[in-house]
Amino acid sequence: MTAEYTPPLSREKLVEEIEKITTPIDFDLLIKDQVLEKVGTWYRIKDEGRLPDYAKAQIQTLKSGGLVKFSKPSKTLEKLAQKLPSKRPIK
Repeated sequence: MTAEYTPPLSREKLVEEIEKITTPIDFDLLIKDQVLEKVGTWYRIKDEGRLPDYAKAQIQTLKSGGLVKFSKPSKTLEKLAQKLPSKRPIK
């Protein structure tokens, strides 16, 4: 069996993906809005439709019962994201 060819990401798509995985997740707000529920060191997704795409992109581990853990971007990736052109609003 041979692997299927996957074309490389365009520069724009790469920047978009880097932004998704480096956007900070406001856990307190998502909990307050009843999108997430804190369960020990895990989070339960209560309303997947309202979970932002950038948060979905940062899901690292899935567990039964809708429990997830989120990844944190590496410092190297965060530095790279700061150098790239961004569509994110400046705070």
